[in-house]
Amino acid sequence: MVARVAPLHVGNLTPAQLNGVACLVCAGEEGDMAPAGHIDGCQAFAHPKCDTTPLYPNTFLVAGPCSTPADVADLTAHAFDVTDQLGVNTLVATSTSHLVSDYAGIVVVGPSLTSGTKGRRMDIVAAVLEAEALAHRVPVIVPQATAEAASCDACSQWQTIATVRNGHGEVFCADCRGAASGCAWCLIDEESEPVYTGSGFVPMCGPCADVEKVLHPSPWNLTASERTTAPVMTA
Repeated sequence: MVARVAPLHVGNLTPAQLNGVACLVCAGEEGDMAPAGHIDGCQAFAHPKCDTTPLYPNTFLVAGPCSTPADVADLTAHAFDVTDQLGVNTLVATSTSHLVSDYAGIVVVGPSLTSGTKGRRMDIVAAVLEAEALAHRVPVIVPQATAEAASCDACSQWQTIATVRNGHGEVFCADCRGAASGCAWCLIDEESEPVYTGSGFVPMCGPCADVEKVLHPSPWNLTASERTTAPVMTA
C-alpha cells in the first residue's frame, strides 16, 4: 500500500473517513486497510486495492480565471453550480499544486484546451491543470453552449454545466436519473444542497448541512432567502 502524497480535504470526506474507520477512497468500512496519511493529526486508512483509483473519486476540480478576488468569486459560484447540478464534491483550483489524477475529473471555466480559446486568452492555471488531465486521461468538462442549457423534465432544475438527454431527447438531472450520490457526509440518498467548506462545495442533506454551516460560516452558506438580499460576494 502506498500512502499517496496529496492534500486531504476535510470537507470532501465523511465522518467515518475522518475518524479512520472508513476507506479514504471508497468509504467502505469492511476489509483490511493500511495507513494512507493524516488528517487533522488523526491517522487515515484505505484499502490496498483502492490505491489504483482516484483519491477523491467523487470530487471535481473547478479551474478557470483566478487572478483577482472577483475571478475567484466567479469560479466559486461556478463550483456551486457543479455541485448543485451534478451532485459531486467540488474543489476550487486557484493554483497548479493539485495532483489532477487524484480527482474524478476537472471542470474548466472559460476558454479551454479542449474547446478552443475562441480568441480569448486561457487562464494559465486552468491550462496547466487541463493539460495534466488530458495526459492522465482524467475526464474534462468544458463550458457547454448557452443554447444547450435546459431544465430537467422531472424537477425543472436548470442544467447549465452538462445537459444530459436520453434517446428520446428528454432532459433529466443527475439526481432524477439516479446518478447523484446523495449526502457526502451521512451518505443518505436524499435531496441535498451545496455547502461551502472553505475550498469548494459538497452536497449535504439538511441536518448535515446545518452542522457544516456552523463549522464553516461563510456568505456562501446563507439560506436561500438570505442569499437574495445579501451583498455581492467577492471572495
